[in-house]
Amino acid sequence: MTTRDDILKNLTDTLDVIQPKAEVLSTPIVVDDEQLIADAQTDYEYARMRMKKLIETSDEVISNLNAIATDAEHPRAYEVLGNLIKQSADMTQQLLDLQKQRKNLIKDEKSKGQSNTTNNAIFVGTTTELQKFLSNQNQQP
Repeated sequence: MTTRDDILKNLTDTLDVIQPKAEVLSTPIVVDDEQLIADAQTDYEYARMRMKKLIETSDEVISNLNAIATDAEHPRAYEVLGNLIKQSADMTQQLLDLQKQRKNLIKDEKSKGQSNTTNNAIFVGTTTELQKFLSNQNQQP
């Protein structure tokens, strides 16, 4: 039985095909944080613009389809109209979700720059031990 590898080898030998060698990149691609933030902002603006255009287009189609469904009085026309209205409402919800995600990203970016360091010293012991400790601290220069 001839295997796939045998067939490929025979074809390569017969046709004098040179097999390209795969090159492996050894250096990792490094993207800085500023570029990631800029890309995220660009993607957000693009997605928002596209969603708004889709919502506007669906509003126009809903108006036209409403007129057609009213004239035809066919159940299928009303079913399609109902589905389109639902999809338009879903797109509006997705636009709000996009806004929420962007707000969370901005909040995360701001929180990265801030560091909250809380240094609390807690004394565990009796009040007598605390008084002795404080008096020793006051006596040392």
